[in-house]
This record gives sequence, structure tokens and C-alpha cells, in this order.
Amino acid sequence: MKAQQLAQGLALAGVAGLVYFWLLRPSNPGAVFSVALMVASGIVQYGGDRPFILPFYAWLAGILLALQAFWGEFLAALLGILLGLGLPYLYYRTLRESA
Repeated sequence: MKAQQLAQGLALAGVAGLVYFWLLRPSNPGAVFSVALMVASGIVQYGGDRPFILPFYAWLAGILLALQAFWGEFLAALLGILLGLGLPYLYYRTLRESA
């Protein structure tokens, strides 16, 4: 498994979580976490030699975090962004160091 596949899996988990927490079992923190996970996993792309950042997704994550800081579920958004960014990057670093 590559870091890009992990990021894509996290994005799909965010979509599945959004469907679950919005339609099947309504929960604001769960929906915010799912959206943050989905957006944050798309910020960094691991296709080539070095990872690169997509500025549009970074802006979306920043706006989501700022809005949730004032009017919503800040901790759920922060946790989703940290997991969406951190897990693929940590996996990328461990693969890079072992090679």
C-alpha cells in the first residue's frame, strides 16, 4: 500500500461517514469530522517523488476550521484534519525511511 492509497481510503471513509452521520444517524460532530477527514486527506498528494500540496483543499480546510471555531464543532474538525493530514504523511515518512 502506498501513502496515496491510504489518503484515498481516508477520503472514501469520510464520504461514508458523512452519509452515515448525516442521513442514517444525524450527528453534527460526526458529520463535521467526516467532512474534515475527507477534505484534509486530499490536501497533500503523494504521486511523485515528493508530496505536493493542493492549495484549494488547504484553503477549504482552513475555512472549515475557522468556521467551526466560531459556530460549531471545533474539536471534531481539528481531529478530522489532523488524522487526514497526519496518517498518510506518517505512513509516507516511514516508507521513505525504510527504503
